[in-house]
Amino acid sequence: MGNSIKIVNNYKLPSGNIYTGELFKKKPHGYGTELRKVIDGYIRYCGEWNLGLRVGEGISELRTRSGNHISKMVGTWEDGYFVNGIYYLPGGNKIEGDFNRDGTKCNGSFTSENGTVYIGEFEKFFMYGEMSYYLNGPGTIVRDQTTTFGTFKESKLIGKTTVVYKNGSQVVFYCAENGLVDPDKIIIHTSVDGTQTRGYKLDITEDGLLRMGDGEYTSIRSNGIFMKGYFSDRMLNGEGRVVSEIGNVYSGNFVDGKLYGDGFLNLVNGESYHGNWVDGKRDGYGRSIFSDKSIYVGEWRGDKQHGYGKMIYKDGSFYDGEWSMGTRHGEGSFTDSNGRVQKGIWVYDMIVSAPPM
Repeated sequence: MGNSIKIVNNYKLPSGNIYTGELFKKKPHGYGTELRKVIDGYIRYCGEWNLGLRVGEGISELRTRSGNHISKMVGTWEDGYFVNGIYYLPGGNKIEGDFNRDGTKCNGSFTSENGTVYIGEFEKFFMYGEMSYYLNGPGTIVRDQTTTFGTFKESKLIGKTTVVYKNGSQVVFYCAENGLVDPDKIIIHTSVDGTQTRGYKLDITEDGLLRMGDGEYTSIRSNGIFMKGYFSDRMLNGEGRVVSEIGNVYSGNFVDGKLYGDGFLNLVNGESYHGNWVDGKRDGYGRSIFSDKSIYVGEWRGDKQHGYGKMIYKDGSFYDGEWSMGTRHGEGSFTDSNGRVQKGIWVYDMIVSAPPM
């Protein structure tokens, strides 16, 4: 009979703990419940045993003397150690996964009381008498359908970090050793439509929307438009550079997102302009090379030659004189490719008379 399994009730083990369940050779074996007193409470284990050790499926609960729940482990045990399952921690937190035998590490997920989920490698720590787990190494945070990927040290992000928002937009930034965003590293935001914005002062809402504060940025839109410069009120102001979707390039000054002041425009068809701009149009003094290689140097208004200027045509002939809204108009001279000079008064591109004496 000494080697047979017995059913006992409130049996006192050599450790002083109270056991109810299957017993073999005076040791818990099979299925049973153990009650162990601790300071200000007790631990109750209910589950499978093998010769006095917790082996198999079981539940271990830590409760106060009055029965209030403190923590609970639900899962699998090996040789007396909790190795896999859910560990419900004080404060409503829980950690789930694979544990090492002394319980100091876990590979799995940590869910906080507010629903935030941390996924990765964890290490146990104590603070103010309470036990919890740090996230260390590569890991993931999931909060309100927003996912953060990065490397952690004592649950603080360090190095390159990627956040993917529920609307599909994402931001990439770098964290310093203190877990805060490194102000010396570029932040990259990619919106749902594929527009990518780079800068040092990007302000991202909790929904992943970009709120651009004043500062230097680079923006690459999904249609290929490239913008770089100083932005205020989400528009280029000051020096900047824009590349259109077909490859046209402007480098120069902007006011409220429009070409304004000195700037250089280079078009894919070979045309270019370097000079003054007003409200996005050539206005003031500037030099333009056209697609047929003719060159105009002089005054502009509203994107047209206006005032005094010189046009050198591709055959070497040139006109030097007054212009009005894109046509030779006023006093001027035309020199053909053979050097013959024709001076006079021009009206809408036609010479009408010799100049007054």
